[in-house]
Amino acid sequence: MTEFKVGDFLVTKRQFESNELFKVDRVGRTGGIYDDKWRLLHDEKFELATSEEVEAGRRLP
Repeated sequence: MTEFKVGDFLVTKRQFESNELFKVDRVGRTGGIYDDKWRLLHDEKFELATSEEVEAGRRLP
C-alpha cells in the first residue's frame, strides 16, 4: 500500500529529471496513486514535496 494520500503534493526523487509538481487526486483499490491529470504515479519514484516546493509549484534544486 502507498504512503501517499489524496491531496498530497509530490515531486520526483532526485535521480529522475522532472521538476513538475504532482497532486494526488485518488488512490485506487489496489493502492495505485493517480494525479489530477489521471496519470498513474509509481510511488517508488516520488517523495512528498516540501512546503517551499508547493509554494513554488515545482521541485526545487
